[in-house]
Amino acid sequence: MIKMIVAYDKNHGIGWNNQLPWSKMHNDLLRFKKLTIGHNIVMGRKTFDSLDKHILPDRVNFVLSRTLTKHNDSSLIITSDINWILNRAKVEDFWIIGGSKIYSLFEDYATKLYITEINAQLTADTYYFPKLNYWKETNRIKFPADTKNPFDYRFITYHKATVV
Repeated sequence: MIKMIVAYDKNHGIGWNNQLPWSKMHNDLLRFKKLTIGHNIVMGRKTFDSLDKHILPDRVNFVLSRTLTKHNDSSLIITSDINWILNRAKVEDFWIIGGSKIYSLFEDYATKLYITEINAQLTADTYYFPKLNYWKETNRIKFPADTKNPFDYRFITYHKATVV
């Protein structure tokens, strides 16, 4: 099964200079960790670079890339073959964690979409616009800004409503 997790601002901005365009959103990071820990995660090379080329602990890290071919951590799995991941996803759960090109590649195959909508218009140079007409919203929780989360935000969960 393929699931996607993404946070974006009012304009669907997900990145700025290969980093998140907002200050750390504590509860979004906790949600991300809770949902992905113990699972396979798939990211593109730019997302991997944004993590200072470190793997995320307690998860099997996959990087889908045409240019990255090796890394000093042997637990990192690098591939340029989306079909290889799709075949493994028939028997294992995979979380797609970004960036925009990777989200677009996997959106048609995903069955669940976990979004954090940040109620702010921030400077971004990378965007992701999910095709939500194929999804059914199943949960929405609103939260106000607080000392650990500088903006109002919403956690929204979607399930695939129709086959694309």
